[in-house]
Amino acid sequence: MSSVFVNGIPLVSEFAVDNDTECKFNTIAATRHQMNPWIQIDLGLSAYVLQVLIHARQDCCEPGRLHNVSITVADVGHQQECGFYPGPTNAHDRILVFCKQSTRGRYVTLMIHSRPGACDLLQVCEIQIYGHR
Repeated sequence: MSSVFVNGIPLVSEFAVDNDTECKFNTIAATRHQMNPWIQIDLGLSAYVLQVLIHARQDCCEPGRLHNVSITVADVGHQQECGFYPGPTNAHDRILVFCKQSTRGRYVTLMIHSRPGACDLLQVCEIQIYGHR
């Protein structure tokens, strides 16, 4: 992650891949307010990525937390765009992004593209990545 928001406990990236899709505030992954915040998931090995399902926060907050989100898939020295979600989201939203069939990599990254001079807070409940070796 580009940074880690702390609210009593650190809201680390591991919360985004813990299979909890009914997150409450202290079980989400969250960055601090910053320009172009991002979270990266390491699949452990290179794989074809077919779909990325993003679960927005389930408990609260103003609409629009997830907006202008790019999803990329990368290996060392190689990066492909999987998709882009213009947003905005509301609590309980799920975003399903389909990648091209040839999209392959070890690292899946979500990044909010902040407006010039603006800072954003990236918060996700869960990121589910579907594909095959």
